[in-house]
Amino acid sequence: MSADPQVFATPAQHARLENIEALRALAVLAVMLYHYTARYPLEYLHFAEPVWPLRYGYMGVELFFIISGYCIYMTATHCHSLALFWARRFSRLQPAFMACIVITFCIVAYVGLPDRRVDWIAALANMAWLPAVGLTPPVDGVYWSLMVELKLYLLFGLVYFGLRGRGDPVVWWTVLFLVGACIRTWDVQYNGAQIIRGTFTLGTFAFPYSGFFMVGMLIYRWDSTPRWLKLVAVPAFAWACYAATNTWTERALLFALLPISKFALDWQNLHVPKALVFIGFISYPLYLLHNNVGLVVLRETALAIPSEYLRIALACAVSLLLATLVSLTVEHRFRKQLERPIERFLALLFGAPSRLRSADSATPGNAGDTIATPDRANGGKTNPS
Repeated sequence: MSADPQVFATPAQHARLENIEALRALAVLAVMLYHYTARYPLEYLHFAEPVWPLRYGYMGVELFFIISGYCIYMTATHCHSLALFWARRFSRLQPAFMACIVITFCIVAYVGLPDRRVDWIAALANMAWLPAVGLTPPVDGVYWSLMVELKLYLLFGLVYFGLRGRGDPVVWWTVLFLVGACIRTWDVQYNGAQIIRGTFTLGTFAFPYSGFFMVGMLIYRWDSTPRWLKLVAVPAFAWACYAATNTWTERALLFALLPISKFALDWQNLHVPKALVFIGFISYPLYLLHNNVGLVVLRETALAIPSEYLRIALACAVSLLLATLVSLTVEHRFRKQLERPIERFLALLFGAPSRLRSADSATPGNAGDTIATPDRANGGKTNPS
């Protein structure tokens, strides 16, 4: 599938990009406020009084998975090879990931944070993604979801490009999801969850999170998806919601992410506040930084700022400031410089000629770019990563 020549985005295409950024903003704000209000004991946060807890804010992670499925399918339709697809993914993730590891490690090492310190060797190992295979502890606990996303990206690339011409990628993904669900069910009930603990969900095809990824893919190409596949994928998603949580309230809220996401991503003329769009633009480094950095702020300002809500506001402000610095100076600065050499390396590694696209025909991989590439085969949708 070839991509159309690069053109300037129309207002409708900009609206779609803003919708994605708005969803990202809501997801990261929900997770951040969950960590500051509901995740940790009051004693750990040095809170004298309880605050209003955003108990279900952790579901922002599952919303991120849905958004990723939507955007990654879109990105794949604009990549001519698996090498280019993985190169775009790595160059998108790695610069900001390394910067956030350095910032978080230095702050925690200097100020201190109980039970959350790692040594510099572990920090370097984090930059090589070794927490994904359980070889080192993460610098920040929130990295767990990034490790899951990494595996989803690797698996999706193999499915989309490796099985291209042999069937619908969404069908293959749904099959792998159901296989993973069966393996996980057997593993939990009869095997003491040895597979899950030993591979960090790799042995179960990242079940149940691949179900949220599947929903994002389904939303992206909803109109071209056969009805029978929707009738299989939607109940499969319900299974993922059931497996991901322990109460029916949580399961219902997770399942509600499907209609909410589809509504938001399909509403092209939605007017999104610029502040929300900007938070979505910096949501990746904000997610990586907010937890440990915010905990340090909440704990270290307890004597100077007695109000719990003021300290939460300060933690949010510090996290937003650091995320803005990383986004503007690192995240979007080195992506293109990394993409081409990584693609060449992967193409050589795969033993195939590298069909590198020229700089003039390159398509941006960021939802915040001002230039976007429409895919006429997919309703003119643009290509945010």
